[in-house]
Amino acid sequence: MAQRVYRDHEAKVQGKTLPERVEIVTDILREEGGFAEWSRQGVAYEIADHNCAYRRVVDTHQDLCQWHLSLLGKLLGQEVGCTQFMSQGADSCRFVVTGDDAASNTVQTKGPADA
Repeated sequence: MAQRVYRDHEAKVQGKTLPERVEIVTDILREEGGFAEWSRQGVAYEIADHNCAYRRVVDTHQDLCQWHLSLLGKLLGQEVGCTQFMSQGADSCRFVVTGDDAASNTVQTKGPADA
C-alpha cells in the first residue's frame, strides 16, 4: 500500500533535494488532514504532525505507524525515524531524517503560518 500511495505523490518529489522533499512531504501531510510543520537543526530535519490523519484507526490497525514511516521514507528518499507517536500518547508524531543537505548548524522552521 505504501508503494501505491508513493506513486500518487512520486512526481512531486522526484529530482528534488532533501530540503525540498521535506517541505513537500510536510505539505502532503497537511493535505491529508494533518497539522504538520518542519524544522532543521544541524544535520537533521524533523517533521512534526500535531494532528495525525490516521490516529482514529491506529488502535485497530497497529501496523499503520510502520506503514506511515515506510511511506515517508520512500517520499524523502532516506530512512526515517520516529521519536514519538500520537498512537503511544504523545501530543504529536515526530519524524526525523538526516542527510547531507542538512549539514549546516543553522536552525530553520516552517509551519502552516509560513505557508
